[in-house]
Amino acid sequence: MSTPRTVAFHTLGCKLNFSETSALSRMFESEGYMLVKFEEGADIYVINTCSVTELADKECRKIVRSLLRNCPEAYVIVTGCYAIKAGGDFGNPRRRFGPGRRRKIQDAGLH
Repeated sequence: MSTPRTVAFHTLGCKLNFSETSALSRMFESEGYMLVKFEEGADIYVINTCSVTELADKECRKIVRSLLRNCPEAYVIVTGCYAIKAGGDFGNPRRRFGPGRRRKIQDAGLH
């Protein structure tokens, strides 16, 4: 039996982001992914971002850049408001999605 692929989530911002992350985690689990803590290391990272304040923008950039630097082999998905606002501002994640793109996010992680 093969080891299940792992996925980790990090959520910033509003209640909607936390709700979307919860739905995404259930979708990945239903496909056989094992949820792990963000700090433990994963095959796929999903960062649900916020862009309400300059401080939120700064935190998003810091997290994404650190992840890309420290886990270059991981598949990184950035979603949420800041993902759209920033464009390529924070490096080169594998995929970027705006808010409300759960199915597309799951499809990107699965393929």
